[in-house]
Amino acid sequence: VVYYPDVKIWMDETRYKVMIRMLPGQTGKQWETKIDAFAHALRCGLVSSKISRGVVELVLQHGEIGKPSVPRDTGDEHLLTIGHSLKGILQWDFDQHPHMLIIGPTGRGKSTFLRNLLAQIPRRWTLRVCDGKAVEFSQLRGFGIEVESGVDGFVKQVEEMQVEVENRFRRMEREGKNSYFDLGLEPIFLVVDEFIYLIESLPKKKDKNLGESERERVMRLIRDISLR
Repeated sequence: VVYYPDVKIWMDETRYKVMIRMLPGQTGKQWETKIDAFAHALRCGLVSSKISRGVVELVLQHGEIGKPSVPRDTGDEHLLTIGHSLKGILQWDFDQHPHMLIIGPTGRGKSTFLRNLLAQIPRRWTLRVCDGKAVEFSQLRGFGIEVESGVDGFVKQVEEMQVEVENRFRRMEREGKNSYFDLGLEPIFLVVDEFIYLIESLPKKKDKNLGESERERVMRLIRDISLR
């Protein structure tokens, strides 16, 4: 026997998790049009929603998550804070997971998130920034951070970083090490904002002598950096 409506609610300090079994005859499309109104009626923000097999699952935020001051990396651990969750601070262990891809619609805060991330990086580490818009990160130059704008600057940064990767791998091979910190080296970050714009601005016509276009060459260098 199934009783309708079947509703379960879990609550913590900042969020509700609601599970609703749809009434017979209701469709997922009908619920999709109601979800925002449902959250508004409860004076909550909609965090996520999922409709599957006759069940609607909603996560609604009814309170604010406390945001203390930005933690600074002390150098003892290679961790950067990327946000806060109900379980506490979320940290990025970039030695274990060296790649970060940030995706979202226009105007949703990708560049703002990046600036808050970069603000944590100690001065002794190397940070290179390619600013596709030429305005999002220009102020970082005042803090001694190397920022390149435009396609030429993007290509220059990628080329220099690929050479650095090659040199580090050769040194690790010579000295029998498998990590940069075993050699006493510091982390290096290459940050590219508006990557699609920059890469698609490069010529795609093949060079007869090189056998590849400039776009293909730069993508090859990026793959080399990423894989190694």
